[in-house]
Amino acid sequence: ERVRQRLAHGFALARALNRTAVLPTLWCYCDKFWHRLDKCAIPSATESQPLPFVCPLDHVIDPSLLHGTIPSRMRRPQRGMQASRADGPWEDGLPFRGRHWLRQLGAHPRIGYSTATLSTAP
Repeated sequence: ERVRQRLAHGFALARALNRTAVLPTLWCYCDKFWHRLDKCAIPSATESQPLPFVCPLDHVIDPSLLHGTIPSRMRRPQRGMQASRADGPWEDGLPFRGRHWLRQLGAHPRIGYSTATLSTAP
């Protein structure tokens, strides 16, 4: 629950600052599976996938919520495009990048110069 709350705060900041959300590495301490689990793991995977493990986004939230509503997605110029602005209507979704994106900043150095500062009270 705490991870979802932090993600929600990050999405709210991205929307308020009109920035693309960069998703963090998510750690799962219990697997998500449609059948019975053995000590929070899929019985056949306890040796190959020890806990905790880096888990996919859909173990934590429904990723389709980030893509916006179906009518909004159908209006985009190309199939699979993300929302163009973070501060747009919620129906448009929220632009985001995966956890590996920060490693690829060298390919887009101009992005590294784009900054926003947010100060909060302690």
